[in-house]
Formats: sequence, C-alpha cells, structure tokens
Amino acid sequence: MATPLSSEVLHGALTGDDPTVRSVAALELGRLGFAAVSTPLVAMIVDGRSDVAAAEVLGRIARSSSMQAESVVGEIARALRDTTEAAARLRLVQSVAEIATPGADALLDALATDEDGTVAATATAIGAHRARDVTEAKHGGRERSRQGNTTGTVGETGA
Repeated sequence: MATPLSSEVLHGALTGDDPTVRSVAALELGRLGFAAVSTPLVAMIVDGRSDVAAAEVLGRIARSSSMQAESVVGEIARALRDTTEAAARLRLVQSVAEIATPGADALLDALATDEDGTVAATATAIGAHRARDVTEAKHGGRERSRQGNTTGTVGETGA
C-alpha cells in the first residue's frame, strides 16, 4: 500500500536523470494503480528498458477500467506510428498481448497488415491465440480436451 510520501517520492523519481530510477518509479507507480505512468511505461517498451515488466504493468492498468484500457491502447498506437525502429515496434505489438479489449483487438487487426512482416506476423499470431482462447472459453475447454494429453507427459503409459 502506497503512502502519500512514497507516492510523492516515486513521482519525483519519474523526472530524475537516471533512466533506471525513472523505470523503477514508473513500474512501481503503475503497480500501485497510477494510470498516469502509461506514457513512461510505453517509452520503456520503445527503449527496451524492462519492456516485459512495463507491458505487464500496462496490462494491469488496462484491466482497471475500460477507459484506462483504451487510453493505454491509444498510447501504444501512437508509439507505433511514431517509431520506425523494427525492434521497438515489435516490442510494442507484443505488449498489446497484455490488453484484452476491443480496441486492442482492432489495433492487432490493423497491425496484421503492417509493412514490417515480423510485426504483421506477431500481430496475427496474438490475434489467433486470442480467438482460440475465446473459442475454448465458449466451449468450456472442450477444445483442449479433444487435443489429447496436455500434461507434458507424452509417452507415459501409467504402468
């Protein structure tokens, strides 16, 4: 639980000179529910600084409300438009996997035709994975049980 003093210190750290300190502050504030750190979290993804953790925290922020979710998706979409570096764009599209909203799905659909084949393939794969999850949820998991052994013990006979 954040205290007013800890929140104040973390907010102050967001503007510091040290990128590591800024990153830690953004991650912690995001984990505490401060949605205003979406912009620095997206910047972390672009820069490749703790990008997986930043994407997870953005996902948490997005799950807090549909308004926050669409704001986060908008931040990611803007960064994708403004970023030409292939690795950064790939990290951004991967971050959308953490956000399950119609806006995120629409962004993935748009990215499925991106001129960068890796971005397009990644967006397509994330979208396909989501579609499979939705299908399985609608069928109560019957799809998975029809696929056979999912325990990772292929070849065991139980004898």
